[in-house]
Amino acid sequence: MSMAGRTMTWRVLTIDREPDDGLSFSGMTEGGVSLWGEDFWFVIRATSGAVVVSYWRDQTCWRTDVADPV
Repeated sequence: MSMAGRTMTWRVLTIDREPDDGLSFSGMTEGGVSLWGEDFWFVIRATSGAVVVSYWRDQTCWRTDVADPV
């Protein structure tokens, strides 16, 4: 993917089924150092509602973005 003109790779390492039948994809960003100063663990939670992307570092959620449902 490309973010702010920088190429990034987000490798999914685990996929889990959520209790509400949604899916949770998690892994590490690669290429975020040039954008954020470091790479992060991410969790993308996709349900029948909105998609939520959370960014984690050192066991602390740094940022959460919510996409409008389609």
